[in-house]
Amino acid sequence: MMRIKQFKQAMLLAGFTLAGLGGLVAADLVRSQPATAVVFPDGTVAFDRPPNLERIRTTRNQTSVRRAAYYFEIDMPASAGEPLQRLTLEQRSQQLIRFDLSQTQATVTTADGERQLPVASAQRNPDTDEIEVEFAEAAPPDSQVSVRLLAQRNPRWGGVYQFGVTAFPEGETVRSQFIGYGRLNFYENDRDRRFPFP
Repeated sequence: MMRIKQFKQAMLLAGFTLAGLGGLVAADLVRSQPATAVVFPDGTVAFDRPPNLERIRTTRNQTSVRRAAYYFEIDMPASAGEPLQRLTLEQRSQQLIRFDLSQTQATVTTADGERQLPVASAQRNPDTDEIEVEFAEAAPPDSQVSVRLLAQRNPRWGGVYQFGVTAFPEGETVRSQFIGYGRLNFYENDRDRRFPFP
């Protein structure tokens, strides 16, 4: 007991309180924690924990319908380590769906609420047919991102249509991460069966 009192007195004489000492220790611990982003020896940046494709959905799932909106919803974990800069969307289906990419929009939801996420570019790669969406500002970790594509027309034939999604962190030299497949079901109506062509 005497030693504890002597220690407290010595600390007070030195200008510290136990609370102050605790603050210094806590600050040192924060500073000593490693950064969560993964940086390879050549400078390539990668996610520490990749984003997750939560789901994709469409406003209209009937075949041949024009101007249906497709939403790709992505969760950015707090431990991602790097913000999300770009996505590629690859269709794995029997019929390629064409989009009006000039109408591509995105939103980001954080603890402060939802806001528009400006899209710098949205284009189809002519070699791979992948759709590439790049944001004007990267979406931060601990957020939810929703990307909206506007279809020129839904597929003519009913069935399951898959989209593979790959995420890219912010940076000049980055390592992408495939984050999952999303599936959409399209249903034919009687008119489609009788008149398969417009």
